Parts: sequence; structure tokens; C-alpha cells
Amino acid sequence: MLVQFSLTNYHNFKETALLDMSEAKITELPEHLLHSPSDDLGILPMTVIYGPDGCGKSNFLKGIRQLQNLVLDAPSAITDKKYFCFDSSYKKQPTEYDITFRINDREYDYQLKMIGSIIIEENLFGRYLSDSSYDVLFDRDGEGVFLCSSWQNTDVSDLTDSLPLLYYLGTQKKDAELSSILDFFQNIIYLSGHKTKQDLLTNAIRSKKIKPLLLAHLPLLGLDITDLHASSKGTSCTHINNGKTIDFSFEEESAGTRQLLILLSAILISQEKSSLLLVDDPEIHLHPKVLGYLYGLASSSANKGSYAQLIAATHETSNMNNGIFRRDELWLIDKKEDGSASLYTLALFLKENGEKVRKDETYFKQYLEGRYGALPDIM
Repeated sequence: MLVQFSLTNYHNFKETALLDMSEAKITELPEHLLHSPSDDLGILPMTVIYGPDGCGKSNFLKGIRQLQNLVLDAPSAITDKKYFCFDSSYKKQPTEYDITFRINDREYDYQLKMIGSIIIEENLFGRYLSDSSYDVLFDRDGEGVFLCSSWQNTDVSDLTDSLPLLYYLGTQKKDAELSSILDFFQNIIYLSGHKTKQDLLTNAIRSKKIKPLLLAHLPLLGLDITDLHASSKGTSCTHINNGKTIDFSFEEESAGTRQLLILLSAILISQEKSSLLLVDDPEIHLHPKVLGYLYGLASSSANKGSYAQLIAATHETSNMNNGIFRRDELWLIDKKEDGSASLYTLALFLKENGEKVRKDETYFKQYLEGRYGALPDIM
């Protein structure tokens, strides 16, 4: 489970932008919360980020995606163009990634600082949830590399300044704890509403556990698809229309049907793997009621015994309501005069009169009226 993720000096984000998936001190929709077996901290199953065009919503998701790529495939992910894009002086300052996540009864904090393609600091800490303090699993800075006792015999003589140590260890060492950490990153799914990833649907169809779930949701979403097939020739959908069976290839389906099948598959796969799903523009081609249904499915991870989480960036506001979301599941990105972005949650936001957002407010109406900030500056 993701607990926190922060970015500093990355595209729109000059200062540190922190997304906290731990519960705020609010009372609504407690059934949404995910709980580790070893403590009582509630973790959010989803957050949805709102804000104007160009504010950094997509870039925040891409920041998580970039860290995933650095950990899993560093040689192809290294780049020197990730600094705050509105001030070239920030090219000489570090871009920082900091992620805290949980695997079973362990919590990890991984920190990576880079200037261009050069790593200047990297740390990995771990603790059991029953402990209050972290142990150092590795520490890397200008003075050298420290490895914990379990990993200290690993040869790091070939480690270069442009390769993350976490990536390097994954290529050099087989270790149960290291494998579980790398699996956390490996299982992150990134999906953009503008790009169809048919392989997600194919994988769902080929799963004996996921395919029946996928088919069970389709009639509830108004589709007459009764079966799905995946072969070397492609993916096809079987429809029942006026008592007749008709097969269409995936490419022949409407854009909305294709988007729905992909996003639904992604949610079900993430719930099966208890993984993190990142979705940019989930509303593309989808009816708001369909999107609301999918949000509801994502928020039910705890009831399904899963630790799956969804982070989405969207403009679609009709689902921004207290029947679907807790206040701490709603986040906004506002754009400052210098082009930098600030990220904040509705649960902690103070309006101009100094009052907090109430749980019985009509969130989308208040947001579009400008009560929460993060709106386009249209005259």
C-alpha cells in the first residue's frame, strides 16, 4: 500500500508536493479505509486530483511513473529534463522523490535525489509496523554506500552515479525482502485515458479469476457483452442483440466501450494484485455514471480483502460528491503566479472565511464557484 509520495523540483512542482494516503481525522465513509493487520492506521483506497489545465495533475502521476521506471529500468529512464520547468536555475538543484509504502507487516521509505542524470543521495529505510523507528537498509551519498547486514556482501564496485542503487541491487542479488520491494514497483499500473492499453484487457480475459468478475460487471454498466475472447488474432467481444449472438473485434467497439473495458480490467487486476493504479483522465469517453460506478468499485478494495489503490487525475466534477468520496480522498492542485503548483486535500483546506470544508457540502458546486481554489483563471 502506498502511504505517502512527494516530489520536489519536478516539472510544475518547485516546492515539495506531498500526497498523503493516510486517513485524516474525519468521520465519513469509514468502510473505505484499508488497514494493515499490525496497526490501526487507515489508508485510503483512492484519491482523485482536480485542477486547471497545465497545473501539474498529469505530471504528478508521471512523477510516480518516473520513479517506477528508475527503480525497474534505470538505463532507459535516466533524463536531465525533470527540474522545475519555469526557472532554468532549478536545473542545478536536486529533483527529489520520496515514497513510503507498506508490504504486509513492513513499512518502507525510499528517497532518491538527482541533479540531471546524476544521483547525489539515495536511501532506503524499513521498519516493522510494531516498531516506531526505521532501520537503514542502505544509505548512499557523496561519501559512499552503506548496506545493511543482509546485503553488505553485495559487490557494488560497478555501480555508477547514474544508476539507482535499488535498481542495481535488483540486477545483482536475489533476496526475499528485496524482491517484495521491487514487486511493489513492478505491479504499479499506469493508464492514460488518451492511450488504450489493450494488454490489460487481454490479461484480464486470460485470468480464470478476473474474467468472471469482469463479465459480471458489464450488464450492471449497461453493456450487452456476454463473453470476451483473447487469442493470437486479437481480442473480441460477444454481444447478444435481439436474441442473436454477434461477435465484434475490440477495434470495432465504440471508444467508450473500449475505455470502459480497459479501465475496469485495470481496477480488477490491481485488486487481484493489491497494487497501485494510476489513471490520467479516466473520464475520457465515459458517462459520468459509469465513472462513478468505477470509483465505487475502487473504493470497495477493503471489502474484497485487497489493498489495491487508485490515484486519478481528472476534470470530471459531477462525481465530486460526498456520496462517493471522503474529503481526504479529494485533492486539488492550484497554479501560482510563478507557474509552480501546490497540492492540497479538501480535508485540510480552509476557505476564505477560515472555515473547513464540511462533509455535507456539495463539493462540485462549491469547487466550480471557486470556494476551493484550483480553477482555470478565466475572465
